[in-house]
Amino acid sequence: MNKKTTSLLRLAVCMAIAMTLILSAAATSLAGGGQWNSTNALVGTEASPANAAITKSFALGQETPTPNITFTFQITRVSINENTALVGDMPIIGNPSGGNNGTVTISYTQSDVYNAGNPMHSRVNQTDYLRKETQPLFPNTIQWTRTGVYLYRITELQTTNYYISDTTRETLTLSKAQYDLQVYVAAKTSGSGYYVWAIGAYPILNDAGTSTGSTVGNPTGKVNPQPGGPTGGGGTGVGPYSQMIFTNTYLRHGSSQPPTNPDYDHKFRIRKAIDGIGADNALYFRFEVTIRKPVISTKTSYRVYVYDTTSTNPNNPLPYNSIMQNVQNQTLLNTSGYIAMPFDTPVQVMLKASQYLAFTDIDAGATYIVNELGTVDYTPSYSIYKGNNVTPVQSQTGTQSNALSTPTTPPIIVTISQTNSFIDRVDFTNKYKDVIPTGIAVNDLPYITLVAIAAIALGGYLFFRIRSRKNDEVAVETN
Repeated sequence: MNKKTTSLLRLAVCMAIAMTLILSAAATSLAGGGQWNSTNALVGTEASPANAAITKSFALGQETPTPNITFTFQITRVSINENTALVGDMPIIGNPSGGNNGTVTISYTQSDVYNAGNPMHSRVNQTDYLRKETQPLFPNTIQWTRTGVYLYRITELQTTNYYISDTTRETLTLSKAQYDLQVYVAAKTSGSGYYVWAIGAYPILNDAGTSTGSTVGNPTGKVNPQPGGPTGGGGTGVGPYSQMIFTNTYLRHGSSQPPTNPDYDHKFRIRKAIDGIGADNALYFRFEVTIRKPVISTKTSYRVYVYDTTSTNPNNPLPYNSIMQNVQNQTLLNTSGYIAMPFDTPVQVMLKASQYLAFTDIDAGATYIVNELGTVDYTPSYSIYKGNNVTPVQSQTGTQSNALSTPTTPPIIVTISQTNSFIDRVDFTNKYKDVIPTGIAVNDLPYITLVAIAAIALGGYLFFRIRSRKNDEVAVETN
């Protein structure tokens, strides 16, 4: 027996042992006929072969309009039975793209929006996750050439058909994940043709492109690639989709550049106005502002500038020295003239009439809670506006001298349209107490009324007392 025949026999024995071990492992039935066994392999049958799909998880800031975009995945042929020379015998998966590669795609349009009733969608920490699957990667039309372990490598191309014209206002991050797919191909009992008997899916790199520590041959590192999800096994607490997931993120936001045009360079503002005779234009009103960013945002704070519409240059933010009185925590001030607004922490700021806070680089999907602390003799109210709407989406009036907050459960979401001039805002107006033109303050009226009543009562008493005395004198004279 020659060396070549001996090597082939050894390979056949090894494959037989490996397949026997997989078949003998305890298996859990899955939707679609597959089984997830104790070695973390997806096992099929001749009647219902194992299959796999790719899941795209598209993460956007909450309520962000979905762009029209197509993501492309490259499926590279690597080896059969660890022999790279046999790549030519491997079928190309998806659309041929040259060399050893095939591709499959997943597309989104503006009509793809978050739906709480869609099990492929979820909303977590101001972020919408919209998931889609490819078609099964191994249709029955695939022509396998032999039995063996076929190794495919799946990555995502780092280009799309979506063009970002201004990278300071849109950020798209593509997944750098890599999955190695071991496809076990067996012969049909009829002796004619082959089928996918088992699949092992290994996440080699995560979305950031760093190693997961998983390697081919390590059963603890596998994920379940079952199309439609591991509903019967292979993981718990996951959705009805393949766990071979590539996550991309998309954020709209304002520019982080120093503002030169307030109607263009920021996407959210908090304005202060006053009303009423006697209202003090120089009086600062105290606010507590709490901002929460989408979990997919990498920012550590948002830039907030202070504008004054009555200043000499109303289109320019106030200089550094002028805004020191607008924030209680001086450590949040940057010498460039902005407040570095942290997340999830109430920050106390002060605004007077005609001033407003401008958030320049805030992300779409961020939420805000603005609580105005009470000011004696002033009644607070607010109106919330979205984009270019001239009618507020929500308004509320508080009580005199007391605090008033925008909604907290849930808080208001910042939306950013592609039209730069559309700005979300909340306007706070404080109305000063009513003033009587005579100079008598409204608060003094109850006391003045009591004095007047007492004076009238005393006058009446004296009148009747004097009249009674006169009547007595007339009676004496008559007698």
